[in-house]
Amino acid sequence: MARGRRGRNLGISLFAFQDIIMSVTGILILIVLLLVLELVNQKSTSRLQETFETLMAELDSKTESLSQQLERIEQDLGRDAEAIERAIKNPESVLSDRLRAERHRLNSLEAQMETLEQVNEQLIEQQEGQADTKMILDEREREIAELNKKQATLENQLQQLATGNSAKYLVPRGINPAQSWLCDVHRNGLYLTLMDSSEPAIRLPVEDWLNESESAFLRFHDQLAEITPRVRYVLFVIRPSGREFNEPLLTQGDELGIEFGVEYVSEDHVILR
Repeated sequence: MARGRRGRNLGISLFAFQDIIMSVTGILILIVLLLVLELVNQKSTSRLQETFETLMAELDSKTESLSQQLERIEQDLGRDAEAIERAIKNPESVLSDRLRAERHRLNSLEAQMETLEQVNEQLIEQQEGQADTKMILDEREREIAELNKKQATLENQLQQLATGNSAKYLVPRGINPAQSWLCDVHRNGLYLTLMDSSEPAIRLPVEDWLNESESAFLRFHDQLAEITPRVRYVLFVIRPSGREFNEPLLTQGDELGIEFGVEYVSEDHVILR
């Protein structure tokens, strides 16, 4: 008896193929997300770097401009020594104009310093915690402190000019400037410098004028013998704190073997160079 033929057609399952497609799709999505995150981080870092470089360039530019302006002010003060002398003699004319000009320059200097400090603060906020940036900021702060110090010196000179408590001493006629000296006498001792030069002074310290005035005069006498070329003239500018030196100077001044003059000034008197 013939058997009936069984059906041998097998069905095809697509579940494994779908699993593969879903896994590959998930991996691709993860890679795309990682790439997007990397691009976002690179863009943020690049923008921060550009901001830092911009602030640095602005800070350097303003620092250089500020230093150049301060240098011009110092040069003007040096060139205007003769004008200052005339101003002291006639304060109603030259001095008032000079004071207004110097005040204007100081105001401009203060404005630039404020801008420089603001940029400095922005730079701190942008790059806080970075070692290289900290070194740069420390250098800028030192520059600002130095500028503040020079500004205070200029303001003090202007104040002394305004009150007339300053003077520029000239070399006497007929005496070589290299042989004409000025001796500033105050509480700390004797400071001996060339009259027309701002070179460092020869310092003869005195701790107690009441007991050391005689010895200070002898040390001054010995110091004169060591100076080359030979000293021909000395102007003694004596302040109240060094008045004990006046007695040995007047009683034994002839032993110095030089011409000398004496100027009595206040304690805060400014000697212009």
